[in-house]
Amino acid sequence: MGVWREVGRRRGHRARLAMGNACRRSASRTVGAFGDAVAPTGEGDSEEGEERSLEASETTNADAETPHRIPCWIDKYLDLPREGFCHVPWNAGLVFQVMILWFAAFLLVGHVGLPSVVTWLGFNCRELSARGLALYSLSADVVEMFVGLGVLYQCLRPYFPLPKRWFPIALKGRWWVEILRGCVAFPIVTATVNLNSAMMPVSSASLPMSPWEQVMISNDILSVCFYIGVVSLVAPVWEEMIFRGFLMPSLTRYFRMDVAIVLSSFLFAAAHFSMERLLPLTVLGMLMCVVYIRSKNILAPIVLHSLWNFCAFFEIYGVAFVWQKVAGFVMNLI
Repeated sequence: MGVWREVGRRRGHRARLAMGNACRRSASRTVGAFGDAVAPTGEGDSEEGEERSLEASETTNADAETPHRIPCWIDKYLDLPREGFCHVPWNAGLVFQVMILWFAAFLLVGHVGLPSVVTWLGFNCRELSARGLALYSLSADVVEMFVGLGVLYQCLRPYFPLPKRWFPIALKGRWWVEILRGCVAFPIVTATVNLNSAMMPVSSASLPMSPWEQVMISNDILSVCFYIGVVSLVAPVWEEMIFRGFLMPSLTRYFRMDVAIVLSSFLFAAAHFSMERLLPLTVLGMLMCVVYIRSKNILAPIVLHSLWNFCAFFEIYGVAFVWQKVAGFVMNLI
């Protein structure tokens, strides 16, 4: 009997141990479901728990930082996703920082840096020939492009890799259809030129002659080619990257899409420092915003911008040049 009592006592002890272990495992699972930490049972479980915790914290932080998107009447036409054009991970402070640094770099390069270099080389900026003036403008735009894009890159580096749909580039697709639609709207932009001129308190004829006007009256083919490179190849790249690629989407964090389009387009026009072109450039900026949003490709507004600049330049210079050559040929025949 003593032996059987000892066996029964040992079985009861093992049963109590088993019940205690089960209770501890149940409590551990309860803490993992509702508490802040999960007690891992192995190395694989530990890694999976850390990954799930990290993903949950990132999702929570993103949801906390991203305000609720404000719906807009133009969303359907622009074919916007429900969550908006793109997620904006930075705040207004960085947007202000990028634009101020870009503007300061723009002024330093165009009004301090390059004039100092030209003077150091022994030239006078006010006495440059038509070719020299065109080459100077091309050089200034190339340097401003690299400096401006460098400022943008350095400011956005802490946020790399950027979220989806930031500065999208794709050679394939039907983004060229949006460019054609934008070209159809060019007459609307042209119509605002006369309206802007009528609103000007001072006649444009009394304003100082701009560098491209000086190049035009020179009738020098090489100078014209230099200036075509400025307005049709260089300027559209960095202007679209700054104003359409960065500024417009960034404003959607705090404004409706239509307000972001108008505000970024107005700042784009104001950056040209030309009151006589303020209204048409604002309308042109709005057109390129629409093309960018609908195409979801930064190449679309760049190409459209280049086409507009080339057409405007050819309309002013090309027609007059061709007419002059035709008139000279006819006079020689007579």
